[in-house]
Amino acid sequence: MITLVIGAVLIALIVFVAPFFFIDKMTGDLNDSIANSSGANTEQILENELEVTFGEFTRTDTKYRKDGKLPVTFRNKSGEKASFYVQVEALDADGNRVAEDTASVTSLSPGQSTTEDLFTFSEDVEKIQGATFRVASVSKH
Repeated sequence: MITLVIGAVLIALIVFVAPFFFIDKMTGDLNDSIANSSGANTEQILENELEVTFGEFTRTDTKYRKDGKLPVTFRNKSGEKASFYVQVEALDADGNRVAEDTASVTSLSPGQSTTEDLFTFSEDVEKIQGATFRVASVSKH
């Protein structure tokens, strides 16, 4: 009789309690995925997965327009292939944003890097030329 009770309790635990552990694990993974894709984990991604290096902003004026470009290098520091969406800000001496641009870096293998030119089309070339650049947010996909 006692064996039947113990068996019934074990079956109840397996049927009713185990799914909660599974749901908790899946919810945690989903929350991490949402945080990575929304930019909420920017600091963590920059620390562990993506290295961003800013080159020097140079003017590329033409006869008809004032232009420039900022070469930005992105390197995958993680051990898996990943894609990143990076928002970069140009800040003036007071820390105010004067411009922003984005880069979509797709399918970077571990250790692989690529360089993209940002701020190539902007009306505020003079402000950008003296700006400090920083990563505002990173999303990982």
